Amino acid sequence: MIIGHSERREIFKETNEIVAEKTKACIDAGMTVILCVGEKLPERESGKTMEVVMKQLQAVKDIVSDWTNVIIAYEPVWAIGTGKVATPQQVDWSLMTTNVFAYTIYRHKRHMPKYASGSTRQV
Repeated sequence: MIIGHSERREIFKETNEIVAEKTKACIDAGMTVILCVGEKLPERESGKTMEVVMKQLQAVKDIVSDWTNVIIAYEPVWAIGTGKVATPQQVDWSLMTTNVFAYTIYRHKRHMPKYASGSTRQV
């Protein structure tokens, strides 16, 4: 199940807390969740990438303890429809941010989330 996609966050005004609740509900139902995180262009340009992504992840961490069935997908929202393209280095940096989050919170491998990058589409 894809949760937190930028289009749902934008169109349906899904907050970090709503995304977290949906993530927990899917995990409790035995599903694997692809959790989309990422920042918009103004957030990126003002150097707030880490802050935004960490807040998105923290909301889920507050109510989900086992991330075995969570895949974190970095979605460079700032690159959608702007004509700007995320370089591999920019995506790597953002994935490093999520990895730092995961490592500091979940030091046991069985609780570590998995990662995906690139464009995701809702099904």
